[in-house]
Amino acid sequence: MTTQTTLRAFALALAVGVYSLPATAQDQTLYWVSEDATQSFGSIHRYHLGTGQLDTLVDARRLGPDPFRVFGTVAVDPAADRLYWTDSGFTDSTGASAVGAVMSSNLDGGDVEPVRFGVICGIGFFSDIELDVDDRTLYWSTFSDCAGSGLNYLDFDGGAPPDTWRSLPSSQSYAVRAFEIDTRAQTIHWINGDVFNTPVGVYSAPLDRTTDPTRVVFGDVCDIAVDIAAGNLFWTRCGETTIYRSALDGTGTEEAVVSDAEVRFIALDRTGKQVYWSETEAGRIRRANYDGSGLEDVVTGLETPYSVELGFGSQFAVSAESETPVFNSASLRLYPNPVAETAIVTFDLGEPARVVLEVYDALGRRVDTFGAGAYPGGEHTVRWNPDRVPAGLYVVVLRANDQTDRTTATVVRL
Repeated sequence: MTTQTTLRAFALALAVGVYSLPATAQDQTLYWVSEDATQSFGSIHRYHLGTGQLDTLVDARRLGPDPFRVFGTVAVDPAADRLYWTDSGFTDSTGASAVGAVMSSNLDGGDVEPVRFGVICGIGFFSDIELDVDDRTLYWSTFSDCAGSGLNYLDFDGGAPPDTWRSLPSSQSYAVRAFEIDTRAQTIHWINGDVFNTPVGVYSAPLDRTTDPTRVVFGDVCDIAVDIAAGNLFWTRCGETTIYRSALDGTGTEEAVVSDAEVRFIALDRTGKQVYWSETEAGRIRRANYDGSGLEDVVTGLETPYSVELGFGSQFAVSAESETPVFNSASLRLYPNPVAETAIVTFDLGEPARVVLEVYDALGRRVDTFGAGAYPGGEHTVRWNPDRVPAGLYVVVLRANDQTDRTTATVVRL
């Protein structure tokens, strides 16, 4: 089949609605953090679910002379070809020590550079990290004995984040073990550890009003994951073999998955409605459907796997239909098309909505995002610069609240 025939078939499939945006199994990747047998050095690994290929992307022993350097959690930005992870710290080229760091590399583990470092006070560490690839915001948490919210963020666009960072407002001190951000619903859930007098458990709050949180899960919790669209909160308790599920407010708690080894960290495929988890002592990563059915091994024979991150599975489960249409007729338009440098993208909203525009290639991989933000009803215009993608045919998807609209774009190079 020629390239021209392939592109025509791709465009036809899009037109009749059979083109599927989620990545195929060949493109689905799983990331996790491990430690060596001495628990002195961390590493980051990637597994291709379709091919079974296993790669070691980052190894702390290759980054410098530090006798101890472990990693916490990892986040993935496929469109920008970057990994981010929390790091116990390092010794720089001048011999100065940085206690605690957020690091970044490309998706193959090269071009390693610090994003934030040396901002831990007292005794503690960077505990978790989340990346909002649409709004270009990096969030991280600290688990330490210093007073403060323990929840921090910085905004950046494209390259390395700036040096200005902020803490989310807090009326009390938290030692944050892990957290989950949902920017569509503008909510945050976090696990408070037993350091201050603040009760342990899972707290929930609006992202801009963390001063008034609600404790939705009581007791010591190891990790959490949230699917806002499905209305589910998942969590684990350290030392147990069970993944629990409840409503977002903590009600209706039930055992979602029961394994035969201690479950540590969890991640959700919100599109496929599956939960993935690591079993550190058993040396494996497993998965099951949200209801616990279809439990199976994904990768086995691993050395102390910890936090897990998926390179697929939409952050938001988007319904194809809604009772109230968000878009006016023929909403999404793009010109010029073909486009060489800058495209003008217009869309018409029938009501206020939180919007993001995503660009997918012919394999269904998201390769760029732009125009994210809250928009009032009416017609809007944004610009897209396709300099991140090679020449070819792409799908531009407009997501607004729980609906999508889409069009094609042909990128040419003059």
